[in-house]
Amino acid sequence: MGCPIGRASVLALAVLVLALLLATTLLEVKLRLTGRNEEDLRSQCGALTSQLARAEGQRHSFVREGIQVDFGEWNLSHAERDVAWFMLRGLPMKEIAGLRGTSERTVRQQAQAIYRKAGLESRSDLAGRVLERFI
Repeated sequence: MGCPIGRASVLALAVLVLALLLATTLLEVKLRLTGRNEEDLRSQCGALTSQLARAEGQRHSFVREGIQVDFGEWNLSHAERDVAWFMLRGLPMKEIAGLRGTSERTVRQQAQAIYRKAGLESRSDLAGRVLERFI
């Protein structure tokens, strides 16, 4: 299964997030050491926090898109995609049924269809397959 965005992209995003966290920490240290104007540093920290939030949003988007690619390759129906998302979030079958307004039996049948289409045997296999795309 090919990954549309490579591991290098994931690594680059991780490095960016770490760099932004380091920069924010260094600014805080600099405030203590140099006595810079607190308002100026708050502004700079705010800008770095915004950059970090954007990087985090890109990471979430990257993960969502990758999972959607898997779901597309497995030819999951809309209902099966919903169930798969809830399963990946760790919700119990009974809770998924309540959220979807269906019976628990229907959700279990949809889960079995997901496993069959993806060539998997269990919920943990589903999580593992999705996770392996990103590591």
